[in-house]
Amino acid sequence: MKIDIFKEQGQFVNSLVDGSLGAGDFEVTWDGTDANGNLVSSGVYIYKIKAPNLSFSKKVTFLK
Repeated sequence: MKIDIFKEQGQFVNSLVDGSLGAGDFEVTWDGTDANGNLVSSGVYIYKIKAPNLSFSKKVTFLK
């Protein structure tokens, strides 16, 4: 499974999950940082989830 965060314009921000999680339910929390550990600005971001037999993206609003 892979979960990535992108700016609304499509620029990569951070990867939250990149690997196998096994069976079950999971909760993933984004701390609002980019791949370098810097806090991002408030705004609309897109998270993309890719897994076997599953791929989708949704918008999320990040507020400081």
